[in-house]
Amino acid sequence: MRTEIDLSNPEERLYPGMYAKVSLEMNRRPDALTVPADAVGSDGDGNFVYTITDNRITRLAIKIGLTDNGRIEVTTGLSEVTPVVAIVKGVPPPGTAVSVADGRREPPVGA
Repeated sequence: MRTEIDLSNPEERLYPGMYAKVSLEMNRRPDALTVPADAVGSDGDGNFVYTITDNRITRLAIKIGLTDNGRIEVTTGLSEVTPVVAIVKGVPPPGTAVSVADGRREPPVGA
């Protein structure tokens, strides 16, 4: 992830425009529930995912946490066994009857 930081430079060994490769240790969340970023939508009501309940599209409100590597942490509103539609864009309106083509329903994964 590209980042900009401010460092003290009393000896003037660092010059504007220099690059560095660093690793920053962030909070680890080994049991975080994540979904693909494309599966999360947002509007004036907040963030949401689409799920399939009784062969119908259902909109489920969620709260999100960190975003990293194309995945978004879901902090509330979703269970690890709830099937999630992988791409929110172009999903039919809630209540639309659907069927899973290959019978496979993949739940979100823990990071």
